[in-house]
Amino acid sequence: MTGEKLFAMWFLLLLTYSFSLPSTSEAFSCHKCASERAVMNWSRYGLPMQQGDSMEGDDSCLHEEKLQDGVHCPGLCMTVNVTAASGPHIGKSIGIVRDCQPPVAKKKHDLKEGQNETCVTHQRTVRSNYVVNVTYCYCAGEYCNGGSSSPTQDGTHLPIILPKPKIPMTEVDRKPLHMPPLNPPPPVPSHNQNNSMLSNASTGTTATKRTSVQSQPVTSKKVDTGRVVQLNGHVGFDSLPHQLVKKAVEAGFQFNLMCVGETGMGKTTLIESLFDRKVDFEPCNNELRTVELRTKTIDLEEGGIRVKLQLVETAGFGDQLDKDKSAKVIADYLETQFERYLQEELKVRRILQFFEDTRIHACLYFISPTGHGLKALDLVTLRELAKRVNVIPVIAKADTTCKDELSRFKEKIMNELKAQKIEIYHFPTDDEAVSTLNSTMNSAIPFAVVGSVDHIIKENGQRVRARKYPWGVVEVENEQHCDFVKLREALLRTNVDEMRQRTHEVLYENYRRERMRQMKFGDGENGPKMIERMATKHKEYQDEYARKEATLREEFKKKLDDTEAEMRTAEEQLNCRAREIEDRFRSEMAQIDAEMRQLAEDKTKLMHKMSKKLKK
Repeated sequence: MTGEKLFAMWFLLLLTYSFSLPSTSEAFSCHKCASERAVMNWSRYGLPMQQGDSMEGDDSCLHEEKLQDGVHCPGLCMTVNVTAASGPHIGKSIGIVRDCQPPVAKKKHDLKEGQNETCVTHQRTVRSNYVVNVTYCYCAGEYCNGGSSSPTQDGTHLPIILPKPKIPMTEVDRKPLHMPPLNPPPPVPSHNQNNSMLSNASTGTTATKRTSVQSQPVTSKKVDTGRVVQLNGHVGFDSLPHQLVKKAVEAGFQFNLMCVGETGMGKTTLIESLFDRKVDFEPCNNELRTVELRTKTIDLEEGGIRVKLQLVETAGFGDQLDKDKSAKVIADYLETQFERYLQEELKVRRILQFFEDTRIHACLYFISPTGHGLKALDLVTLRELAKRVNVIPVIAKADTTCKDELSRFKEKIMNELKAQKIEIYHFPTDDEAVSTLNSTMNSAIPFAVVGSVDHIIKENGQRVRARKYPWGVVEVENEQHCDFVKLREALLRTNVDEMRQRTHEVLYENYRRERMRQMKFGDGENGPKMIERMATKHKEYQDEYARKEATLREEFKKKLDDTEAEMRTAEEQLNCRAREIEDRFRSEMAQIDAEMRQLAEDKTKLMHKMSKKLKK
């Protein structure tokens, strides 16, 4: 196929001189041609021919709409079509050139009386391998497709513009919504195959159908690729991608980001640097008894794209004496978000488009810049997080470590992760458009970052975000100082949608599969089997609930009876004690009364004796 394309390009150059006639006006500056990629797709897959970009830039393509069907093109419309006449690609276009020129003066002396020509086609076969059709039409008020009754202008130069080399696929396929694809014309009926346009012009008859800008090949043999069915006209479903993009832009996007790291690692500062916005998180302290997950939701807009950003920060991580529970708290939070989405999916009437998806799409894990490798807490936490979220490790406060030590620290971290079989997130390299960029980003993991919200003015007057020290200045967005730019490029500008898809299609699916197995659902169960399984499972849950309820009732009744028995025993003991106290009180009162009576008697006797002595 490469040889055929090279020959087609060479032949188009040769054709410039073969079909060159005296020019009456200069060619229009905007030439449209099929690119190499479009020609290759046409020949290899049978796809519709796409128009390439202008050779002079978009600003010069002011008459681009003249190449669509039904629009006025008051001038000469030229078409060169190179078609394979033999070999495996017989009947397929190898190269095509189109051009719309300004109108020229009509030369009546070139036309015979009664002649009403619209288009003229020259056709040649080169080396028995290629058929070249050259069609040029003069249009006075309609599109150059055989619909005008104005005479043909002879003696006009046909400009041939070769495709631009190495045009990316994204640029080749970009075209306005109103541009119809250049589909091949419908087959010519058998009773009209012997009547060419030149014979119609010589006899003075008017063509009954419009002549296509893309001329018919010499051979009538039709090659069916068996893959794609070509349409005979513009249908309109080529705007489907634009509809999807418009719908997605109107709905907006959700991106959930988690930051995990010890207190004082600069998590909030880095987030503010990434999104260039102040985030009001409550300051962390070292007095929290457990890890707290603090959530902040921010609505952002950039270039007409709205993003609902949800930030989750771990406060108090690693500050407790018992650090084993720190990783479990975060893992439970991640699974809780998966469970919320799963419960919404399992509803009979689910409305996922209005459901607030809180599943975490990316997690920045902050590593302390000790230079001695990962801590035990880091390994335990990373192992738990890697199963549930896209983990991107970063070295916090990288400006506290020298460059050589930082390189050794990175290598040691990756070796420890590999030895512990912890699979952190790597940016995908299977897409050719970003494979080179993501490979570079993967080689920089873990990213050594520096965050700052302060700006300084450099000596050249440039205002940059940086951290100022007595020994110098560390610029946040300088790749010679840190990996902040690489992190932002990989995290926000290139792989946001990839991380969202992996969260839903890989991480969430793993959790969902495990939960379905726990609920005794097997693979391939759907329809009646699924309903029957759900009914059976519902009955099992009801029976289990009834059993648990009965057990709880029995336990409650037993505890109640035991409590009542204990209370009765205590009451009896208290009553006995009260009676004993009362009896002892009465006995003591009786004894006291007896003693008081005895004292009264003794007093009386004593007073009687004293009175007798006084009388004597």
